[in-house]
Amino acid sequence: MEKAEEFLAGWTENYLKNKDIILRRIEKLSRQKDKIEVKYKERQHTYLIEPFLEENVLKKLSDLHQTIVCFSTNENIEFVLKHWENLIKHSCLSIFFVNPFSKTEKIWIIYPQTHNGISERSSLKPGLYSLASQVESTTKKEVETILLSS
Repeated sequence: MEKAEEFLAGWTENYLKNKDIILRRIEKLSRQKDKIEVKYKERQHTYLIEPFLEENVLKKLSDLHQTIVCFSTNENIEFVLKHWENLIKHSCLSIFFVNPFSKTEKIWIIYPQTHNGISERSSLKPGLYSLASQVESTTKKEVETILLSS
C-alpha cells in the first residue's frame, strides 16, 4: 500500500509544518519513504509512517522521540491494544491516529506510557475508543478507494 504511505507522509509533513507556523521550532525536516525526520531546536524526532499497523513497526521503536502515524481504523486501535505492554515501554513514544478525509477532527493522539500511568488497565479499550470517536473512523478499503480515485 505504497500510495497510502506516500499520502500519509505528505499529510503528516503538512500537519507538522502548519503546527509549527507560530513557534518556528523546526530547524530541518527530511522526508523519506516510511518516515519523517525532524530536527527541532530542542530535540530530534522521528515520525514513523505506518498507515496500517503490522508487527514490523515494533522493531523500529527505540527510546528516542518517536511518533507512529497511522490511519484511524479499528484495526489499528486493536493492534495498539494487543501490543500495549510493548508500547508503554517507550517513554518518548506517541501515536497519531489520522483520518484526513474526516468531516470532523482529523487527528487524535495518545502517549502510551503517559496514558498507562493515568488510567486503569480495565478502562484502556473503552478509553481509546472514546478518544477515537472524536475523528471519523476509516477502513483500509475506504482509504484505498479514495486514493485510487484521486
